Amino acid sequence: MTGRLRGVDVARAVALIGMMGTHLLPEYGAQGRLTPWFWFAAGRSSALFALLAGVGLALATGGSEPRLLPWRATATRIATRALLIAALGMALVRLDPPIAVILTNYGLLFVLGLPLLRLGSRTLLGLAAAWVLVVPLVSQAWRGHLPPGPGAQIGFADLADPASLLTRLALTGYYPVLTWLAYLMVGIAVGRLPLRRTGVAEALVAAGTTLAGAAWLVSQALLASGGWAQLVRSGPAQVVAPWLGLGRLQLRGLYGTTPTTTWWWQAVVSPHSGTPFDLAQTIGSALAVLGLALLVCRAVERRPGTAAAAANGALEALARTGSMTLTLYSVHVVAADTQQELAHRSTLLLAHVTVAVVVASAWLSVAKRGPLEQVVHTASALAARAVSRSAR
Repeated sequence: MTGRLRGVDVARAVALIGMMGTHLLPEYGAQGRLTPWFWFAAGRSSALFALLAGVGLALATGGSEPRLLPWRATATRIATRALLIAALGMALVRLDPPIAVILTNYGLLFVLGLPLLRLGSRTLLGLAAAWVLVVPLVSQAWRGHLPPGPGAQIGFADLADPASLLTRLALTGYYPVLTWLAYLMVGIAVGRLPLRRTGVAEALVAAGTTLAGAAWLVSQALLASGGWAQLVRSGPAQVVAPWLGLGRLQLRGLYGTTPTTTWWWQAVVSPHSGTPFDLAQTIGSALAVLGLALLVCRAVERRPGTAAAAANGALEALARTGSMTLTLYSVHVVAADTQQELAHRSTLLLAHVTVAVVVASAWLSVAKRGPLEQVVHTASALAARAVSRSAR
C-alpha cells in the first residue's frame, strides 16, 4: 500500500461494503419498517463510490499537482480503462444478476470526465453546484418525452442500437450518467486538494455534513408546505400512494430517476432519485465519509500502543479491500447471482464482507494490485505507450 492515500482506500471499502448490504439485505423488515442498513447506505454508498472515482482520477493524474502531459497518452490511458470497465459491466449483465451493475455507467463517466481533468478545483465545484441545480430539471423535461426507466440493464446486444444504449446510460437507467457527472466533478475537485492535510479532511467533514443536512431539511420543508399533496394528486399512485406518507417516500429508494408527472418530484430527497436534493445530500455524505476516513487513518497512524496497532491493522485490511474494489465488486455480483434464494441475508452479507477483506489482504501481500485492476492497468499503460510512440 506504499504511496497510496490510505484514507481514500478505506472510504472506498466503506462504499463497497455499503453497496453489498443494499444488494443483499431486504429494504423492509418484518414489521414493514425500513431496515437500518438501507436507511444508512441506500443511494449513499454508490454515490460515495462515484465521487471516489473522481478522486481516483485526480490522484492518478498528479493530485494537487496535475500531470496531464502528454495529453494524448493520458486520455488514451483513461479511455482504455473506461472501455475495459464498461465491457466488464456488460459481461456481468449477461449473468442476469439480481443487482443493477454500475460498471458500464462508470465507463461512460470516465470518458466524459476527461475534459474535467483540465479544470481547477474552484471551477469544478462551481460547475458541480450549477449541475446539481439545473441538470435534474433538464433530465425531467427530456424524460417526459421518453418511455419511463430504468428498463433492462445494458448488455453487449445493446451495442446494435447506440441511440437507445446512450439514452438508458445517460438519462433513464439505474445510474444516469447525465446527473451522476456531478459526483465525478466534485470527486476530481477534491482529488486536486492536498488531502494529506488535516485541515482539508476536517473541512470535508464539516462541509459534507452541513450540505447533507441542509438538503434534507429544505426538501422536507418544501414537501411539507404543499409538495406532498401535489405528488399524491399527480402520482403515479404505486410510487406515491397516500398511505405511504411523506417520511417513507423520502427514505425508500427509486430506480435512478423520478416520475415526470409533476415538477414537485424534483423536491424529493429519496435515494436514487437524481434530484437536486438527492445529489446534494449524497455528495455531502460522501464528502463527510471521505474526510472522516482521512482523519481516522491519520489519527491512528500517530498513536502508539497495542490498541492503536490493532486499529491500524484493521484500517490496513480495509484499505487493501478498497484498493481492489473492481475485482471484489465483480466477484460479489457473480456470488450474489448464485445465491438469490438463500435465507439468512445478514449472514450472507457477513460472508461476502469477510471473504472480500480476507482475499484482498492475502492477495495484496504478494501482489501490487488486484487481478482485474492489474489487467486494466497493464492494458491502459500499453495503449498509452503505443500512442506516445506513434506521436514521435
